[in-house]
Amino acid sequence: MGVHSLRMGWVFMLIAGLYAIVMSIIAVATGFMDVLTGMLLAIIAIAIVGISLGSYRRADRWSWWCLLVLGSIPLLGITIYYIDAAVTKEVGALLVGWVLFVLGVVLPANTILGSMKKPLTLFGVFGLLLGTALLAYLVLVPQKTEWHRMRYMRQELLHLRAELDLRKREVAGFRWWLPPRVIPSDIVEDEFKKLAPGHILFNPSKEMTLGVRERVEVRIARTIGADLTAGLRGRGEPQIEEIEVGTFMKVRLTGDNFDVKAFSHEEQVVTGNGFTQWDYEVTPLKSGVQMLLLTVTVRIKIPDYPEERKDCPVFERKIRVRPNLLYSITRFIESHWQWLVTTIIGSGIIGWIVAVKRRNSRKK
Repeated sequence: MGVHSLRMGWVFMLIAGLYAIVMSIIAVATGFMDVLTGMLLAIIAIAIVGISLGSYRRADRWSWWCLLVLGSIPLLGITIYYIDAAVTKEVGALLVGWVLFVLGVVLPANTILGSMKKPLTLFGVFGLLLGTALLAYLVLVPQKTEWHRMRYMRQELLHLRAELDLRKREVAGFRWWLPPRVIPSDIVEDEFKKLAPGHILFNPSKEMTLGVRERVEVRIARTIGADLTAGLRGRGEPQIEEIEVGTFMKVRLTGDNFDVKAFSHEEQVVTGNGFTQWDYEVTPLKSGVQMLLLTVTVRIKIPDYPEERKDCPVFERKIRVRPNLLYSITRFIESHWQWLVTTIIGSGIIGWIVAVKRRNSRKK
């Protein structure tokens, strides 16, 4: 029975390693995984195949523990990524990998480690602790996401309130005792008719990678002869469209699943020569098809009257964000390192207790 279990165990582990090699190649070829991550997983899978054909086949004890760690790392990493990115299409392939790995570890445990009860108890407790950590993660993620959303809305509300107070002070000026003056509609229409036709350039990449920063630039020019595409740093294809241009233009780039960092003031002056540029650094926070929104506002100033603004049509761009396993794992560890440390320490303590009891039983 022991020889048969050992043979079945290393065969299942060998199949798991070969399966991981094939799946890493397919994942890279289909764009589901970047090349570096695919190479790392393939190297781990090759190591699993080599140990299975050598020491694991000879029932060396160190090989069992080594394969337990080597096999757990990629499977746990991919599982964490699936949970974090809400991936559901490839769950079947992941379950096949888990089944092959668990069978390859559990079946020869009695032959390699001795008593079947203790190895399975240790393995079961390790799985229970890990399952508890993942369950806590599943419970905390929606709450954390909702907390971040509420915090973002609160910051936006404070920003709008501060801007409103500033505008009120600008309108009031030193004549705060006078009632506010309302601009006649015909004056407003005349001022907006004076807006000159111009062009806007926007160069977001059609494809981005999760967690990888991209440079995005926006340029606005009054003159048709301005070379808007000269000296662009972003790798996205420039898109140029017509737009009404005034002296004071405000540009804002947003996206629900993007971290957008602006390097320029939102509101700038557009002169008659050349172009005015806005620079952004965009980092995707979620894989899949995401939306970037570019809002452009023109501001006019009329003497002795409050300022008036006119929003141009919003520019929407669909961005395909490729998954990034390393980024998902890193973000998971940064956010939930305490659960991982608890799992590792708990598993070490339980393993030490089992080893001490086993040593004492041998002395008796």
